[in-house]
Amino acid sequence: MPTTKLTLPTEIDMAEFLSVHAHDLRSPFNHIIGFGKMLLNTIGDEPLTDFQKEDLGTVYRSGLRAYLLMNGLIDAARLQRGEKMLSPAETDVQRAFEAALTQWKKFNPTSGTEVEARFESAAASLRADEQILPQMLFGLLSYVALFIEPGGKLTFTLREDADCFLLGFTSLGKKVTRPSELDLQLLGYVNRRFVELQGGEIRRAEENDEGALVHVALPK
Repeated sequence: MPTTKLTLPTEIDMAEFLSVHAHDLRSPFNHIIGFGKMLLNTIGDEPLTDFQKEDLGTVYRSGLRAYLLMNGLIDAARLQRGEKMLSPAETDVQRAFEAALTQWKKFNPTSGTEVEARFESAAASLRADEQILPQMLFGLLSYVALFIEPGGKLTFTLREDADCFLLGFTSLGKKVTRPSELDLQLLGYVNRRFVELQGGEIRRAEENDEGALVHVALPK
């Protein structure tokens, strides 16, 4: 039987690795999330005990978190490699926010956190990337949510001045003892790059006694 010599790499370009193998890296978490949700909803003829529900809920939420972190790593890698290409178009802001909110609720199914949107601008749309804008809205909602316990409130506002659309993200509630440094670093980097990729800037970002806020300006 012929043999083939194996070469074990001495180093890996992690950004390239994550970008190239994104599908394979996500797939296990998709399976965990999908089957976890199915088991929670339908498992045989007998109702689940509270203990079983708690265990399955832990598996499901852990799968969601792992998937979210993997997405963040892949986005960071692709941003570093310049693979996120901008395709500006007239984008309905309210629709983009609704997509972001749907995504946020998916990854926070038991949060109990209220989310409010205030559209103070007369403009119904802005020129932005139709895929990146919802990702950015979702990411910044997730970022300010890191600073409060579940059951608080998140607020998104849209207004405008002469040159820019001004987007505000605020969290209000019982402060967490210490936000996850992993989430802060990963979400912070990806969100900033998404804003800058669209020609915008983060004008204000701060933590306070009741949560956190981030203000973003996107050019008209």
